[in-house]
Amino acid sequence: MSIIFKIFKYILITIAISSTAIFIFLQTYYQFGGSPDKQSLQIISNSNHYIDEGFVNIYNIPKFKIDKNKPSEEDPSMQDWFFPPKEKNPSKPIPSIELNLDKFANSTFAWLGHSTILMNIDDTFILTDPVFNRASPIPVIGKPFPYENNFKIEDLPALTYIVNTLKKVKYIKNVVIGLDQANKNEFIKAKNFFSVLPQKTYILWNDGPRLKKIDQALSNLDLSPLEKGKGRNIWYCMGFVISLKDSGTVAMHDCDIVTYDKNLLAKLFYPVENPKFSFDFCKGFYPRVAQGRMNGRVTRLLVTPLVKSLQKMVGYNEYLNFLDIFKYPL
Repeated sequence: MSIIFKIFKYILITIAISSTAIFIFLQTYYQFGGSPDKQSLQIISNSNHYIDEGFVNIYNIPKFKIDKNKPSEEDPSMQDWFFPPKEKNPSKPIPSIELNLDKFANSTFAWLGHSTILMNIDDTFILTDPVFNRASPIPVIGKPFPYENNFKIEDLPALTYIVNTLKKVKYIKNVVIGLDQANKNEFIKAKNFFSVLPQKTYILWNDGPRLKKIDQALSNLDLSPLEKGKGRNIWYCMGFVISLKDSGTVAMHDCDIVTYDKNLLAKLFYPVENPKFSFDFCKGFYPRVAQGRMNGRVTRLLVTPLVKSLQKMVGYNEYLNFLDIFKYPL
């Protein structure tokens, strides 16, 4: 009898500890509504719709009412969740329309599943609740049903995805965007688009009156870049970053990287920022894939000609021959 009592006691203790651990997990883990960190709370509090520790809709929304006429046996239960009826889960991929972003015009909405909606409002892309793999933060549950024309996160407009990624990077202090060949309306749209970033954000409007005035002053001293383009844009951005005097390390990358993620940015910063390394410069790269093939100007205009030239100058070399085998040696 004492053995049964001990087993029962240990079971109760295990249940109590597990329940406490689950409760703490649900209260602290942000994906379950845990308390935001200090920086996130500051961003939330700055919203005009955040009143009395809660978000308030700007329009009156009617509250949903429970249909009391509906038989109680039709209400979903835990039994239905664990043992769903056969007809609940689709037997084949759910039909869907292929999303063509090239024709995704103004005032267009696309439902991507779960509560994920892609919107184009005044040429600004907005994505709500991006769930592309599973709706649950627990890996073993919440896998979505398969559907046709699967839309992946890589299919999003590159700049939208880059901005959404930068919003989660906490070690960046300043973000500088060089805006080229843009009129006043496009500049205003850019300001609104990048306003969601939590970092200090600066937009250098190269065709705006202030920067044109600076460019003219530098031209009078033969210091301004002569040709417009990417190099000139970066040159002004670098000068502006230096003037901030609070950026120890600077990273630069394009705004059309469809394979962008936070690791790409970290790989640019880490070799320079790590005090154990003595690097002052780090050149990153990413594969440019289009129409089933790899592209890239660095490979095409620098690496491949360099390897070919070294082969002619040095002669036979196993390592050079090894590099020359690859279409994308980087």
